[in-house]
Order: sequence, then structure tokens, then C-alpha cells
Amino acid sequence: MVSTSMPKSATQSFGVIGLAVMGENLALNVERNGFPISVYNRSREKTDDFMEKRAGGKNVHAAYSLEDFVQSLEQPRKILIMVKAGAPVDAVINQLKPLLDEGDILIDGGNSLYSDTQRRAEELESAKFTFIGMGRERRRRRCAQWSELDARWDEGGLRLLGADSDQDCRPGR
Repeated sequence: MVSTSMPKSATQSFGVIGLAVMGENLALNVERNGFPISVYNRSREKTDDFMEKRAGGKNVHAAYSLEDFVQSLEQPRKILIMVKAGAPVDAVINQLKPLLDEGDILIDGGNSLYSDTQRRAEELESAKFTFIGMGRERRRRRCAQWSELDARWDEGGLRLLGADSDQDCRPGR
């Protein structure tokens, strides 16, 4: 049985929304690098399956509502959105916005259209959030396979590195 209890306080350093193959792999990569993680998927069954088959014994918190997910994250919140590009990304952002605080960070890993990324960045900046568009295609060519990326959060901010190298995979690097 998967535990549905909330952490007593916001103790998870990073969150992933969307548990398809790439979302699962990135969540596990972040956790493997020492960062407690929360995960959320709109399908409870998918979350339960991930927790039972892949995340057992790891520092992964399963959230079953966006409210619980957001509350489980320490501030500023760092949230990776791994849903289908386009309208689904906008829908998730719109559901999250009322739950977030100034300074929280949203990262779109859905390989969105460049103009959508620019629009979202402008809209979220005006609401005092940070938005990072993290398309996969550029990373795949420059930094190994997507599922092989390590996401590291340190004093310099979020760093995306090829798992087998120290190559910095941030946009423009």
C-alpha cells in the first residue's frame, strides 16, 4: 500500500508534475542526487504504480492533489512540469498559479513551442514567478539522452547536466 500521508512540514526540495517515462526518470535522477522530491500525476493509479514499482525506499513523496503537492515543497518552490506541450502545460500552470508564492520557479520540460515559452515567461514574470523553458530536442543533441540528464540545484541555481559529463545543459550554454 502506498502512503498518502503528507510530510509534517514542507521538506521536499523539488517537485515533478507528470509521471510518464521522462517525468519518472527525472524524478529519480533528482532524488538520486540527494534532493528529496515530491511527485504528482493527475491519475492516482499512475502515481501509485510509480511509488510501488520504482520509487520504493527512496525519498519521494507522492501527492494526490496539487494543493498537497505545493504544500510539500520548501520555498522557493522548484517545480518541473512534464506534461504534453501546448494547452496541457497552460492548464497545469493555471491550476498552480493560485497556489504559488512570489519567487517560486516553474520549469516546462515539455518541449514547448518557443513562442509559447516566451509568452509564459512574460506572463509569469509579471506575477513574480520564475519560468524556465527546457526543451528536450536541444538537450538531446548536446547533452546525452533526456532521461540521462541530471538536474542539480546548488547555490548557482538549477543546473542540467548530462549524466555522464559535467557539460552544462542550460539554454545558451
